Amino acid sequence: MPEILLDNNEHKIMHISDTPDNIYPFILNLIEKVRPEYIIHTGDLVDNIKLERRPELKDRYESSLKKLLSILENSGAGIYIVPGNEDDIEILRRNIRISRIVSPGSVVEIEGVKLALGHDYRDVVKIDGLFHK
Repeated sequence: MPEILLDNNEHKIMHISDTPDNIYPFILNLIEKVRPEYIIHTGDLVDNIKLERRPELKDRYESSLKKLLSILENSGAGIYIVPGNEDDIEILRRNIRISRIVSPGSVVEIEGVKLALGHDYRDVVKIDGLFHK
């Protein structure tokens, strides 16, 4: 990890996506080192469980999701979550405490910076006025 990232006092936004549950310890370690003020997760929170194809794994998905949400929501950061195609929005809503769920294709403003959020580039590429032509 570059020292300039760890030792500066600027606010940091961490972006993660497509997180299989075997990397949750790494995510925790990274959050503890970087100490971001904001964390944006752009979907597929339990990426090793493909609910689109295996909906019978919802219980296992929820169990792993709770572990990730605990890491994110206990970080002290503001949390934004854009559900991905492999996420179950109802299970996500049932388990969040402080995270904000953001619809794919939304624009959020964080400390004066506008960010288009989506799980897939097609979610954001057509947002009017966001990109210069």
